[in-house]
Amino acid sequence: MSRARKRRAGARGPSLTPRRAAVGFVAVLAGGLAYGYLTADVEAVHIDPAASYFPVDMPNYPGAVEFPMSSEMVMNGSQLYQSYFYTGDSAEKVLGWYRSVWESQGYTVYGETVPDGEEGHIHVVDAALDYRKGVTARRDGKQTLVLPSAIKGVGAFLPPESDSSFPALEGSFAVSRMETYEQGRRARTYMYANTRSFDDNVAFVREQMSAAGWHEVTASAAQGSEHGAHLQYARPGQSMNVNIVEHESGTKVGVSFVEVSE
Repeated sequence: MSRARKRRAGARGPSLTPRRAAVGFVAVLAGGLAYGYLTADVEAVHIDPAASYFPVDMPNYPGAVEFPMSSEMVMNGSQLYQSYFYTGDSAEKVLGWYRSVWESQGYTVYGETVPDGEEGHIHVVDAALDYRKGVTARRDGKQTLVLPSAIKGVGAFLPPESDSSFPALEGSFAVSRMETYEQGRRARTYMYANTRSFDDNVAFVREQMSAAGWHEVTASAAQGSEHGAHLQYARPGQSMNVNIVEHESGTKVGVSFVEVSE
């Protein structure tokens, strides 16, 4: 189901805007989906379809044309590799295909699609090579955004240290940290959760971001959540996207930050 990967020069990937692009792997570890912002407006080199970009063997979805993300992504201290492609197939069909391939190779497959079948994540563990291979799929209009990924080392999945440079209410616990470099830009992603109310989290983030010199550019409701907010901030040379979402029937709130610096 896999084949040798060959780079092709000159092709470009589809444009990924900050709200659509990929580091799906980060929030998947927290039981949800988040998106990377660093790859917006960055040209991608075409890879055919599962490229030499990956250090381990990855299945290539039928008809897919994959594009690599940054070659300098680190999550909790471990190297992360991730590509993306679009397909007209449903997320459920895509994940089902990967599941069948990995099961045929003898892997135990973890994860599933959400009840409506529009998004989900599955992964396997390659114990011999010490890699975790996964794929995230999310319906995006009339197409599905698919994010194959591979990360080395179990350390990437241990609870990260807190990052005091991002505002967090007392009692919050860190879920994931990630740092990425691409064409002179740096992106930091940080996610935490707590049991405070959604309103408390929104008010606290707004107060602390303003005190730190950030200007709130836009604010909107987060998609797919009754209680969710997407806040965009800017200050000279930096931008910040903040998502605050209530989970588990109001018993937990997740907060994620993506900061991009020129």
